[in-house]
Amino acid sequence: MTPPPAPPRTPGADGVRAFACLLVLFHHLSMESLTHLPNAARLALQNGLIGVAVFFVLSGMLLSLPFWRAYLGAGPMPDIRAYARKRLARIVPGYYACLLTLAVVQWAERGNITGADLTRLVSSLTFTNSFHWRTYFPTELSPPTWSIGVEAVFYALLPVWAVGLFRTRGRVLPVVYTLAWMGGIAFGQWVLVSRWPECAIAADEPADRLQRIAAWWLPRHNPIGLFTHFLFGVLAGYAIVRGGARAGAGRVNWYDGLALLLLAVTAADFALAVVEQHEVLPPAARVLEYRTVAFIPDRWPVFPALVAAVLVALSRSRLLGALADCRFAAVTATLSFGIYLWHMPVIAFTRRAWPGLTGGDPGREWAFAIVVVALSYLAAAASYRLIERPFLRSAHRRA
Repeated sequence: MTPPPAPPRTPGADGVRAFACLLVLFHHLSMESLTHLPNAARLALQNGLIGVAVFFVLSGMLLSLPFWRAYLGAGPMPDIRAYARKRLARIVPGYYACLLTLAVVQWAERGNITGADLTRLVSSLTFTNSFHWRTYFPTELSPPTWSIGVEAVFYALLPVWAVGLFRTRGRVLPVVYTLAWMGGIAFGQWVLVSRWPECAIAADEPADRLQRIAAWWLPRHNPIGLFTHFLFGVLAGYAIVRGGARAGAGRVNWYDGLALLLLAVTAADFALAVVEQHEVLPPAARVLEYRTVAFIPDRWPVFPALVAAVLVALSRSRLLGALADCRFAAVTATLSFGIYLWHMPVIAFTRRAWPGLTGGDPGREWAFAIVVVALSYLAAAASYRLIERPFLRSAHRRA
C-alpha cells in the first residue's frame, strides 16, 4: 500500500535544527565570552559542539525521506541528478562565498599566500578537507566549517546506500540493511582507531594550532565513521514515512508524552557527558560512566539514537511539534546554515572592532554576546537572500 504523502515540513525538525544551531553558536561564545555564567551552564556550553552531531542525524532524516517514500510506495529510486543539484545548491554557494571571502581577508592581513594556504583552500572547495589533518579545518577564521566537507561526504554516500536499498523489499529487510551499513562502518572505525589512535605529527613539525587539533581528532572524526550518525537519521526517516500522517485527535496525543520523555532522557545523557568530561562526579559515583562504541565520537550510539527517536516522536506529536516549530525556530532554521558559517568570523571581527565590549564584568560580556548574535543573524539573512535562496529556487525548478 502506498503511504500517504508526507507534509512539506516534518513537525519538530525546525525546532531541532534551531536548537542545534544555537547550541553551537553559544558554545563558541562561551569560549570567547560569558565567563560569568553559572558553573553548570558554562560546562554545558563547553560541550555544545555535540550540536554538530544533532545536525548529522537531522540531515540523515530529512535527506532520506524522498528515498523512503519512493521505496515504501514501490516506486523507482529518486533521480540522483536532481538530488545532486539540490545538494550542491544547498551548500556550495553560501559555503564558497564564506570560504573565499575569509581567504581573501586572511591573505590581505598577512600580506602573502603560501602553498599550504592554497592546498587547504583547494581541498575545502573540493570537499576533501576532512581526510587529512593539514586541511581538516578549512580556515582559521571559521573552524566549524570542517563539518561542511563531512556533510558533503554524507551526501555522496546516501545514493550509494540507496542503490542497495532498492534491491531489497519488505518491512524488516531495509532496517537490517541499514543496520548492516552502520555495523560495518563501526567495525572499520574500531579497527582503524585501534591501530592509529591519532595522526602521527612530530612536535617540531610545522603546523598551526588547528592542524594539531585535527591531528588529535583524526581518525576518530573521519567522515566515513561519522556517517553512522547520519544513518541513525536515515532510520528515523524510515519510521516517519512508515508512520504516515500524524495520528490522534485533539491538541495532545501520546506522542507528545513520548517526545517529552525522550527529550528528558536526551538531556540527561548530555548532562552525563558533561560530568564525565569534567570529572564532576567523585570516583565512587562513576558507575554511570560509559565510553563511545568503536571510537565514534559524540557518545555514539546512544546520543544519536536518542536524537533520532526524538525526531520520530516530534513528527507524530500534536503539541510539542508545533511548539518546537514556532516562528523564531522556523526563522533560525532557515538561516541556520548562514549562522553556522558566519558566527565565528562575526565573533572575531566584533572583538577587533569594539574591544571595549569585552572585559571582566558580566555586563560587557552579555553586550558582546548580544551584538554577536544579532550580527550573525544579519549576516545569515544576507547570505540566504542574496546567495543561497536564488540557487535553491533554481535547483528546485530544474528538479
